[in-house]
Amino acid sequence: MEETEDQSGTDPSELAVDLEIVANSYRLASDEGAFHDLLAAWEKKLSIAESRKPDATQIDPGGVVSKHLHRAREVIAKLHTAPREDALDEAVSAVASAAIVLTPRCIVAAANAAAGIEFAATQGKHNSLEWIDPTSIDDFKAVQRSASNHGNRRHAIIWTIDPQGERGLAEAYVLEPIEGHASYIVVRSLETGWASEIDTVLEQAFGLTQAEREVAKLLHETCDSGRIADRRETSIQTVRTQVREILDKTGTNSQVELIRLLGLLSARASHGERSENDRWRDPWGHEQILIMPNGNRLAYSWTGSSRGQPAVLIHGNTLGYILGERIERDIREARIKLYAISRPGFGRSQSDRSVEPFAEHCDAIEWFMDRLELSQVTGIALGSGSPMLLAVAARRPDLFSRLLITGMLLPFDAEQLANLTFNQRIMFNLARTAPRAAELIAAAGARHIYQKGPDWFLQYGWGKVPAAQRAIKDPEIAPIIRNACLLTMSGGPVQFVRELRRAWFDYRAGMKRIQCPVHHIKGVYDRSVSAQKAKAFAAQSELFSTETFDDAGYFLPYERPDIFSDRLIRSVKG
Repeated sequence: MEETEDQSGTDPSELAVDLEIVANSYRLASDEGAFHDLLAAWEKKLSIAESRKPDATQIDPGGVVSKHLHRAREVIAKLHTAPREDALDEAVSAVASAAIVLTPRCIVAAANAAAGIEFAATQGKHNSLEWIDPTSIDDFKAVQRSASNHGNRRHAIIWTIDPQGERGLAEAYVLEPIEGHASYIVVRSLETGWASEIDTVLEQAFGLTQAEREVAKLLHETCDSGRIADRRETSIQTVRTQVREILDKTGTNSQVELIRLLGLLSARASHGERSENDRWRDPWGHEQILIMPNGNRLAYSWTGSSRGQPAVLIHGNTLGYILGERIERDIREARIKLYAISRPGFGRSQSDRSVEPFAEHCDAIEWFMDRLELSQVTGIALGSGSPMLLAVAARRPDLFSRLLITGMLLPFDAEQLANLTFNQRIMFNLARTAPRAAELIAAAGARHIYQKGPDWFLQYGWGKVPAAQRAIKDPEIAPIIRNACLLTMSGGPVQFVRELRRAWFDYRAGMKRIQCPVHHIKGVYDRSVSAQKAKAFAAQSELFSTETFDDAGYFLPYERPDIFSDRLIRSVKG
């Protein structure tokens, strides 16, 4: 799929399009509008190629284009990190302390890295609020009611409590609704961490020894001599003697005054600091890493009942393996243990980019099931994960007893491609015909996602699909979709384009070898698969069937958790 640099025979109109592509490629570095303009220019280029050779699988952009694609990519890579504009991401990254954003029902919509520890926060999952001191629950719930428009308490200072029983302070407030979205609750710790800069000041300005600096740090954190003695495995009397030495050296007259000094030093050290947003991590909390024969990591996790009936889930593109509280509760109650791998290149799983992506993912699924000795189990796949599950079932009939798949039925054809949104259509086409161009656009998109948040990606992908928009703006569904976006983008632009390229792999030759029932479900508004395509799929075998549901689209598992939970449990239980 490499583009060559031979441009002999290019007509003037195509040259003009090439120059338009080059100009907009460089504009990506500074102008958001260039993103759409570049896609529009590539649409013209694709149209020219289609008219010249309808079945073309490669586009030769010519020397004037290919020479500049790499340069434009380098320009984007060297740009400074853009400031965040996404309100949810900004709420948790603008402070150095632990911070989370919750929906009114306490689903974690955003979190920074520190919140994973202090608030037991996992993006996209329900938060138990066990870190709130019982004395502050009522204050938090008053803010929670305001976020649901049932109260007028929009800000509160609350006590928190850690597993060791130590209390801290945090603020909880209502984040005003973003246009088209509901309100959220932001919780930020008011506890300031201990920076190395404070140690330097205490040593150089006051002459504190290392032991005295350690006591000062613990005094700042606990304000309790007894706890300091326990941590340092010494006597309370020794701690009190050290505190007196610190008071003398710092010129403070009391422990209260010393703690105030340490608080001021800590506040100055943390002023202007920002935290790193919590990157995608296993939302189920059971992640394990396997090493495949090629030396690459393959991560997997599970949800449900630890000793339940096994089943395997294959995630899709922007359909991650997190399923939401309703479905995961039902799975647990049905005594099902649902395994899910992070496909190669996603999450903490590694990809071998020298291998064709469809084959790599199928091999990983097959190897995983053999490694865990899983056979004759139900396989479930979401969206673009479905073709790989079907392909593995075709070549290894011993692995699955039943399949449940949703949405996409690949490979793409002209009709399916035409049904996609403008941006999806161009990117899927470029992934097949000009992957370097698609990677450049994906790199610029990743920068916009960092700056503007996952909503930017979702708007570009599904901006004119009403059903998708309803899901994206639903405060109880949005955190799950945001989590899925983080998983999709975790491998970077090159991996993202590899994922798009899989859509063109034709796996259908082996479908007749599938020996287990396959049930396909889709939302009526899912533009990735038409009713005709679904019916044609079901007609291939008496083992195949399909269902279409109203009030749902591409995000069917999140939009209709009742339906998806029921069909999943039926599939596993037979």
